[in-house]
Amino acid sequence: MKSRPAPNHGFALVIALSLMAFILLLILSITTLVRVETQSANIQLAQLKARMNAQLGAMVALGDLQRYTGPDQRVTARADILLAPGANEIAGQSRWTGVWSSNDITSTSNLSSAEKKALELDSADGLDDHKPRWLVSGNDPNASTLDPSAALPATVETADLATLGGSVPDETEYQDDTVKAPKVEILGENNVPEGHYAYWVSDEGVKARVNMADPFLDSGAYNLNDPYSDEAYYRTAMAQVADPTAVTNSDGDRLLTGTNSRWKDETQYPDKISSLKNIPMFTGDNLPSDEFFHDFTVHSSGVLANTKDGGLKRDLSTALLNLPDDMKDGGENSPMFPPANTSSGPGQMDPGGPKWEQLANYYRMASGLRTLDIDGIEIVGSELPLAGAVGLRMPTNEQVGFTPVITRSNFFVCGFAERNPVREASGNWCFNTDPATLPGTDDEDWEEEKDNSVPPSVIGPPGDWYYAKGYNYSLGMFPLITLWNPYDRDMTFDDLGLEFELPQIDIVSSGGSTNTVAATGIKTSRWNGKTSGGANEVSRHTVKFVIRGITLGAGEAVNFSPPCNSFYDKDDPSENVLVARASAPYVNGFFTPAVTSTSDEVFWQSRAVRETNYATGSRSQLSLNFSKKASLY
Repeated sequence: MKSRPAPNHGFALVIALSLMAFILLLILSITTLVRVETQSANIQLAQLKARMNAQLGAMVALGDLQRYTGPDQRVTARADILLAPGANEIAGQSRWTGVWSSNDITSTSNLSSAEKKALELDSADGLDDHKPRWLVSGNDPNASTLDPSAALPATVETADLATLGGSVPDETEYQDDTVKAPKVEILGENNVPEGHYAYWVSDEGVKARVNMADPFLDSGAYNLNDPYSDEAYYRTAMAQVADPTAVTNSDGDRLLTGTNSRWKDETQYPDKISSLKNIPMFTGDNLPSDEFFHDFTVHSSGVLANTKDGGLKRDLSTALLNLPDDMKDGGENSPMFPPANTSSGPGQMDPGGPKWEQLANYYRMASGLRTLDIDGIEIVGSELPLAGAVGLRMPTNEQVGFTPVITRSNFFVCGFAERNPVREASGNWCFNTDPATLPGTDDEDWEEEKDNSVPPSVIGPPGDWYYAKGYNYSLGMFPLITLWNPYDRDMTFDDLGLEFELPQIDIVSSGGSTNTVAATGIKTSRWNGKTSGGANEVSRHTVKFVIRGITLGAGEAVNFSPPCNSFYDKDDPSENVLVARASAPYVNGFFTPAVTSTSDEVFWQSRAVRETNYATGSRSQLSLNFSKKASLY
C-alpha cells in the first residue's frame, strides 16, 4: 500500500508573510535612518552655519580691530573710564573697549602730508573730534554711535558674551561685569536672513599679566654685601610684575593668602601659568578666577609705539647721552612742553617745563660711576651705578640744579642791656644821689613813694628810679638754618651767603611806644629804587651771614649756627660764620656793638619783678620796636 506525502500548501504563505514583514522592517529602518541622517545633516548644516557666522563675526571683529587700532596714533580704554566718579555702571556695556585718536590737531593749515593723511583716516573711521569707536558688533561708524553710558534701546537685540555663572561669578555684585553686544543680521540670497553674529573685543592691554617671571629674582639680587650688582640694578629697571596674591576682591578681602607667593619665590616658575584657571594649582589657594576675568590676563603684550607721532618710541637711554639735532634747542622735537612764552631760548625765560637739555644733563649726571666701600670692604675697580659727590650748582634752562633744601630757618632777635659803669660811677643813672650807697642795695631803693594824694589803685614812683641811660644796649641775633640733601648723591658746596631782611629795630620806652631809648638796628644795604609814587627812596635793612661749606651726605640734614657768641660785623659778612653743629644745648648768636643811651626813661617796669636787678625774674619796661610798624615777617 502506498503512502502519500503531507500537503505543504501553507508554507508558502508563511514565507511570503515573513518576507513582507522583513521588507516592512527594512523600509522602516531605512526611513528612520534617512530621517536621522536628514536631521543630522540639518544639525550639521546649522552648526556649520553657526560656525561660519561666528567666523564671519570673528573676521569682522579682527578687521575692525586692525582698522581702528592699527595706526600708532590710536589709544584704547574701557568704557567705564567715561563714567563720572560714583556713577552707577551700565550692566553689559561698562566693559566695552573704546578706541580714540591721539591726534590733537585743530587746524588744517600748514600740515605735513602725514598729518593730513592721519586726519583723513580719523574722519573716515569716525574718530574725528575725539569721538570714540566701540569694538563691539553693530557699531557702524556711519550710523549713530553707541553710548556705553546709557542703556541700549529695547529694540536692539543683544547677545550675552560674558554672563553671570559663565565668565563672571554668579553673584549680584558682578552684574556690571557682564557684557552684551548687539546682534548683526546676516542676509543671504535675495536678502533673506540667514543668521546673526555678535562680537566684543576685550582689551588685554589694560589687564595685569600674571604669568610674567622676574628673571633676576634670585639670592644674588638681595645680597647685602653687593647691593649694586647687575641683578639688583636691572630689577629696578624692568617692568613691575603683577602678583595676584596682593589683589583684593570687592569686599576688600585678599583671596590668595597663606602660602608663599609664587611671584616672590625664586624656586617657583610663574611663567608656566597658561591660563587663569590653573593659578590655584600653583598657589595652593582657591582662586575664583572668574572674579578677575576683567583684571588678570596671561596674554597681554605690547609694542613701544609712539602714540603721538607714530612709529616706535625713541630709546632715551641712548639719546640722552648725546642729544640728536632734532631734540636740541631749535630742533623739530626740541620743545618737550609748550613754552610758557615766546622767548624760551638759552638763558631766556621759563620754557614752560623741562627741556631735553635739562633732562639729558640730569641723566648724564646721574649715570656717573664710582667705587663704593661697603662695611669697610673696598670694592676695588668695581663700576657701580652711583657716582661720587656732586658740587652745588644753580639751575638754568640747559642744566638741572643740584642744591640743598632749607628745611628750617629760625631767626630770633632779642634785646640785651648791661650796666653802664661810666654812668654808675658818676651816680647819674638813678634817683639815688648818694654815691656812697650803691643803688639797688637799700630797701628804700625799691620802696614806693608814700603819697596819700595818690589813689590806692595808682602805683606811685619808687624811691629810686633807674634810668635807661644807666645801661648800654645791644641787639642779639640767633640764626639756625637746617640744610637737607634730598638726593642719593653726596653734595659738596663752598661757602654760601645767607641774608635776612628785617626792618630797623630800636629799643623804646615801652611796648608799642615810638620813644626811642637806643637805636640798635643796623642798616647794611640800600635799594636805590623809588616807591610807586616816586617820591621816597626805598631802603632795605638786611643782616648777612656765611654758611661754611661742607659735604652733605646723601639724604643728610645738617644744622648750621654760630660756633660761638661774637660781635656782628656789618662791613664784612664773611666774619659772620655759621658752621655745621648740633643745635643743643644752646644756640650761639651775633651781637651788635653796645649803644649808650642818654634817655631818662624808667628802666624797671614794676615792683613785682624788681626784687633785685640781678634776679632771674627781673625785667625792664623797655621793649623792642620795629620802625615804621614793620615786622620780621
